[in-house]
Amino acid sequence: MRENEHTEFKREPTKQVVREVIAFANTHGGTLYLGVDDSGTPVGIADADAATLAVVNSIRDSISPDATSLCHADALSNEECKDLFGNSPQSGAVVRLTVEEGRRKPYYLARKGSVPEGVFVREGPSTAPADPGRILEMIMESSHSSFEDLPAGADDLSFEALRKSFSAAKLELGQRQMRTLGLKDGEGTFTNLGLMLSDQCPFSFQLTSFQGSDVRIIKDRKILEGSVLSQLEQMIDYLEFRNETSGIITLPYRIETRSYPDDALREAVLNMVMHRDYGSPVINKASVFDDRIEFMTAGGLARGVRMDEVTSGTSVCRNPRLANVMFRLGMVEAYGMGLPRIFAAYAGRSAKPIVEVSAHVFKLTLPNLNYVREHGVPAWAEEGSLVPMGGVPRTMEQVPGPRVMRPGDSIHMVMNIVESNGSITRVEVEQILGVSRSSAGRLLEGLVQEGKLKKVGSGRSSAYAVVA
Repeated sequence: MRENEHTEFKREPTKQVVREVIAFANTHGGTLYLGVDDSGTPVGIADADAATLAVVNSIRDSISPDATSLCHADALSNEECKDLFGNSPQSGAVVRLTVEEGRRKPYYLARKGSVPEGVFVREGPSTAPADPGRILEMIMESSHSSFEDLPAGADDLSFEALRKSFSAAKLELGQRQMRTLGLKDGEGTFTNLGLMLSDQCPFSFQLTSFQGSDVRIIKDRKILEGSVLSQLEQMIDYLEFRNETSGIITLPYRIETRSYPDDALREAVLNMVMHRDYGSPVINKASVFDDRIEFMTAGGLARGVRMDEVTSGTSVCRNPRLANVMFRLGMVEAYGMGLPRIFAAYAGRSAKPIVEVSAHVFKLTLPNLNYVREHGVPAWAEEGSLVPMGGVPRTMEQVPGPRVMRPGDSIHMVMNIVESNGSITRVEVEQILGVSRSSAGRLLEGLVQEGKLKKVGSGRSSAYAVVA
């Protein structure tokens, strides 16, 4: 037996046990074995009953909300130890502490509160502090609310752009409609959805065009402002202007092909707006290169959703109220068909879209079809580099599906972001990969030692850039 997301070994019942209990309760539950060293060898605890009592008391006194009902402790018999570990301790006993996943997340150290220093989660075989975004997710999950429904903390909002959209669709937007749609709550207070759709929306998208296939030369950059729906229209206009048409003369005809299928481009932008985690500090952007467009969106897969379910059209929307507004305005026709339509638009092509997911980032890359026709399939888009995941609806050609980030892919994601942004900080790595401070530091230092990155600056202003 080895340590993993659901299993932890402790040689002795130290104060760290409480952190492990919190992490299991905040994630998917697990089992803590006391009296087992890190290698999985049972060494035993001399007074198992006293140790069990001390641990239970510590859980009761140190964790909030109360997590004692989630925990069950018992001493393993020698036969059980042999079945689990291959042998039994020479003296004492092994205590098994089973922790269920909690329903009142986040669980935290009572003396610290629900801040990263007091909230812990499991990351593979390790326990790490939860970042603010993860804590907010747990709070909303426990309260059965979403970011859209939370109070915006703003009273003076205007909706000129939204009113024009409703007017064009021949729809009313009065106080009653604002409450029905969720722009205001029952008390008449503006919600985050209202803030997102207002002219004062603080959630921006960034658009950048580069010369060539890397980030060395920026052709132009634009940071969008205003209602997210206004920003959506601006993004579509920006990308359509750069969606060049190339002609192929096949006598007696001239066949014109756009660099990106119109359906794929539009669906990519719609997905970016509808499924963004607006509570995350991750930069949301579209980057245009000669051979591709990269869409980087805050928010990984919704909790409990598999990648193959998303690519097959399963609808799990992070912002259902925003999606409803867009549906009423005729901007979307059906929920959950974005990715399937994108893959369908590339059916029969030699280069396919690529989807990559980390804990807090969703990245979609669309290959430039005209570039592929003239220069061949880029190395990054070769089918052999993809990991098939389930596929797409039967009506579509079976294409290599998206891949989910694995431990080795963390380096790929970090290097990709550095190449897109020019640099990255340790804090950004923590947020994007959803790892602890020490894990982010080790990953970056490893890349420095391998000669892939170099450290620029010192202290809090330090960052990591590509080695020229």
